[in-house]
Amino acid sequence: MEIETAAETESGMTSSGTSGTGMKINVTRDELVAKLGVVSRAVSTRGTVQVLAGILLTAEPDATTLAATDMELSLRTTLDAQVD
Repeated sequence: MEIETAAETESGMTSSGTSGTGMKINVTRDELVAKLGVVSRAVSTRGTVQVLAGILLTAEPDATTLAATDMELSLRTTLDAQVD
């Protein structure tokens, strides 16, 4: 699945989407960076289990959840976002 690059709008919102699903997420860049900084602490540095090397992004109509784990530590956070 290809992911479009994020573009900042005049209001300071970051808009990003995927070409395969047509999903578009609008969120402030500062909030996204802060929340990614929190959950990235749980991303596995061991290369043995490939699925632990990333951050799960779950989109709801009014919020987006970011989650990561290394099988010992699990972190999850939610940020307000407009999801289309």
